[in-house]
Amino acid sequence: MRHPSEWGGTRSSAVIFGFVSLATCYHSVAEAVIRRIFMCLRWCTNGVFAFPRTRGFRNKTLRNRHHWKHWDDFSSARISVARYEYMADRFLSAPQGLDHTRRRGDQVKYDGASNVLGIIEPGGIIETFFKPEFCTNVPRRIRLRKQCHNKPTHLDYVVDVCAQ
Repeated sequence: MRHPSEWGGTRSSAVIFGFVSLATCYHSVAEAVIRRIFMCLRWCTNGVFAFPRTRGFRNKTLRNRHHWKHWDDFSSARISVARYEYMADRFLSAPQGLDHTRRRGDQVKYDGASNVLGIIEPGGIIETFFKPEFCTNVPRRIRLRKQCHNKPTHLDYVVDVCAQ
């Protein structure tokens, strides 16, 4: 990208462009900080006392949808939305297991020992977090809710996810 002074505009247009660019940068940093503060408050009111390392799920609807689909992957007792988001946050921000970056920049993480898969977008937004399951192990009546696969192993499924 060319510098604004090379656009043939006046010096003031370069200064204005630089100010807008700087303001955009500060806006995105401020947005990330505010987002984390609200996540922290939401977690604390639900008994999770920690400061988030990621920017959480994109919005409330996606957070609740992912919790509804995957909460029972991690516990036989129902876990709260805040606890689920906290678990995803900690898993996706820790260096462990297989780590792959897809073409569009999403980071796919898989821990074979605990069979946990998570995907985080380049901006720190959690895309998904769950334990892959074979479709043969998932009752037909809940296959609409539960995500499952027919690959020979979970690792084969993760390789497919990485290739997307």
